[in-house]
Amino acid sequence: MRRIVAASLLLLNVSAFAQAQTAPFDMSGERPPGAPVTPRLTPPTPSAATASPVSVLPAPATPAAPAPAPVPPPIAVQSPQSQPPALKPAAAANSAAPPRAGDVRRFVVPFSKLGLGGEYDRRSWSIYLTPEQAAAKASFTFAYQNSIVVAPEASALTVYLNNRPIGQQRVGSPDGPSTVTFEVPTGLLQPGANLVTFEAGQRHRTDCSIQSTYELWSNIDPAGTYLSFAGMDVSQLASADAIRAIGVDGAGKTEFDIVVPALEQPGTTKPLLRLAQGLSVLSSMPNQIFAFSTASLPAAGPGKLSVLV
Repeated sequence: MRRIVAASLLLLNVSAFAQAQTAPFDMSGERPPGAPVTPRLTPPTPSAATASPVSVLPAPATPAAPAPAPVPPPIAVQSPQSQPPALKPAAAANSAAPPRAGDVRRFVVPFSKLGLGGEYDRRSWSIYLTPEQAAAKASFTFAYQNSIVVAPEASALTVYLNNRPIGQQRVGSPDGPSTVTFEVPTGLLQPGANLVTFEAGQRHRTDCSIQSTYELWSNIDPAGTYLSFAGMDVSQLASADAIRAIGVDGAGKTEFDIVVPALEQPGTTKPLLRLAQGLSVLSSMPNQIFAFSTASLPAAGPGKLSVLV
């Protein structure tokens, strides 16, 4: 008898469990009595007319092997080679051919010293050229030496003529002077005044403090800085206006040697003073020297003019 009761209870439990699985419990109390109960095993598919657009994200696929990282494009470095054709790299500048025999050398620095200091410095001045000099083939040479703390990989000297760069040189000569030569583009020079500019951009090797900027310097040697013109005819002075083109010597000086046989006569003093004043104003040079003699002509040279009275 006990076995029959236990079997009956087991059958009742299985039937109740099956009914619970067929009709899940519904918590909504709004369904009217007698309405059919629909199992909610799968969500119903909405019709195309009434369904609102839903963005469905696809299931993530099996992760594949990571693609290689894209190689970044090469960085364009503002080197002399990437500049306009007038700019030359440092290697080409140092290997430039020396001035040819017969060329006329015209010193261009009208100072006894020329230094560029700090992280950025720029110096400009004008030089006067005759029409023959402006039309001749020319090259620009300068000599420099810099502080040992200047980082050559981030520092450069740039030379401009009439606001156009003709060459750029890395600052890397701490042990002694180095000479650099750049070719001057044809047609860049003009008769009359021409603007010469040196520009320095310098960085410290190890320090970036304000005090360290005073340790950055590059000195330009006036005796090693000049224009070279092809042909001897460019040294001839065809008019009085060409006195402006006398220029300076390697020390930045302009010398007038006046030869006056009657120097001892009292009447020569006033006209000689007026002549010296006129030459001084016409040449427009900052460092002038006037020398007087009675018989001998001094040796010719750059930045010198002999006057016979």
